[in-house]
Amino acid sequence: MLFTVTECEHFSFLSSEADLMTMRSRTTFYASLMRLLCLDLNDNDATFYSFMQPLTDAVREIYDVFAMSAPTVDQERVKRAVVGLCRDLRGISTACHTKYVFSMLFDWMYPNVFSILVRSVDVWADCTEVVSPIMKLLVELCQNRQQRLQFEMSSCSAVLLFREVSKII
Repeated sequence: MLFTVTECEHFSFLSSEADLMTMRSRTTFYASLMRLLCLDLNDNDATFYSFMQPLTDAVREIYDVFAMSAPTVDQERVKRAVVGLCRDLRGISTACHTKYVFSMLFDWMYPNVFSILVRSVDVWADCTEVVSPIMKLLVELCQNRQQRLQFEMSSCSAVLLFREVSKII
């Protein structure tokens, strides 16, 4: 394993307090890390899920916030968390050049990440700071880079991807 990104003291753009322009670096950062991980992945799901653990925790937190929908929640902080998650996932998705790695990413994302994206667009449809990273992530997921969207015939992932993207659009 390369290393786990859990602290933002070394990388200011990973902080939830970073301004939105600075947060754009997250896409490049995670794309670089994922490219390095893909060099050593070799059908090892445990390595991938270990790498994704900080994002799994972030997804769980955002999902729980949307599930409780309490008015006391700091909306600005949730917005930044969603934007950061989208930029992180876009970077990871950019680096997924093989069918195997992309299908692992899609399986990891479905259904929780997609439900967060749907809920975010519902709540902040008029906020371009949130909607733009979501749409850019969807474009990246739907782009058939190096034939990575070739799902197995027995898999319903292509239909699920289409259904989730069409819900958001």
